[in-house]
Order: sequence, then C-alpha cells, then structure tokens
Amino acid sequence: MPDQGRARQRFAFDPTITPFDPYIISRIEFHAGRLKRRLRLNHGEAAEAYALLAAELVKASLKYRTDGAAWHTFASGVLQRAEREVTRQLVGERDRRRARQDEGWLHVAFDATVKPKTRDRSAAIRLRLDIDAAIDGLPEPLRGFARALMYLTPDETARRRGLHRSTVYRAIERLRDDPALRAVFRDFSMRQNRDEPQT
Repeated sequence: MPDQGRARQRFAFDPTITPFDPYIISRIEFHAGRLKRRLRLNHGEAAEAYALLAAELVKASLKYRTDGAAWHTFASGVLQRAEREVTRQLVGERDRRRARQDEGWLHVAFDATVKPKTRDRSAAIRLRLDIDAAIDGLPEPLRGFARALMYLTPDETARRRGLHRSTVYRAIERLRDDPALRAVFRDFSMRQNRDEPQT
C-alpha cells in the first residue's frame, strides 16, 4: 500500500512546483536557443520565440491531468511539440515580412523613382514606357513575372500562377539583377538629377 501511495504521488501534480519553476524555464531556454541557432534569429526574434514557447505551454497546461504524467514530463513533451509549431509561426512571419518588403516590387521601384523627384506626368509616362520596353526584352517566363509584379505582391503572383513563393522570389532576384531594368531606373534617376535646379 505505501508503494502505491508513492506511485500516485510521483505522477500527481506537486503543488509546490510552479508551472514555471527553474526546470521548466531551463527547458524553454533550451528550445528557444535551438530555434535561434536553427533559424538564425536576431535578439528580438529570439525573445519572441521564447514568449511563443511559453504561451504554448500555458495553453497546453489547461489540459494537464494530475492522474497522468508528472508535470515536468508533460511539459517537456509539450515544449518538444511547441518547438515545431513556433518554427512554423516564425518562418511564416518572416515570409510575410519579406513579402511586404517586396510588395509589388516593380511598381514600388517605379513609384520610388518618380514620386520624390518629379510631379511631371510626362516623365512618369516615359519611364513607364521604358520599363515596358525593358520587360519586352526579357525571356519568358521572366517577362510574365515582371508584368505580374508591376501590380501584385509575390504571394499573389505565386497563388495566381500556382507556384511556390520561392520560385517567385528567385524571379525577383533575377529581375533586380537584369541589366536592362537596372539601366532604366539608373538613367531616369540621372536625368532627374541633371534636370533639377541647382541651389
């Protein structure tokens, strides 16, 4: 009988152990550190990973049963699974940030080149025609990507074409390096600087 009592106590939740005792904190730090190394997280992202892991543990603790595994065993299993979930969340957020940065890349480049320097509608039209001419000289499928990226985000382009986002991002890198497109924006910028009144 005493043995059974000890067995029950071993698996029961010990009220003297807080959900975030030093052992649990060390496990969260371990998984957060592994995420930081694997995903090459900066300081802010690593702190976010720690908070997300802790949140997953708190959420799972609502389902903890005292007649099951010991709390530390239960929590360790939760954190192991939570690491995969947090990886998915962080990678998804990184992709969303990247999409926002590249949003409508050619369109943004066009506006950034024109708007700060001129309100001359004819200059904007000439630049657009130069861009169209440069795009016409691109090989397919790069030409199609360039046309789409004048108006769509990379994510929208991928969805409409039934492609993986990485394929679109590779196309963006090639467009950024295309000599004809780079020349269009460079030449326009040089013309604008030349035409600005000297103070």
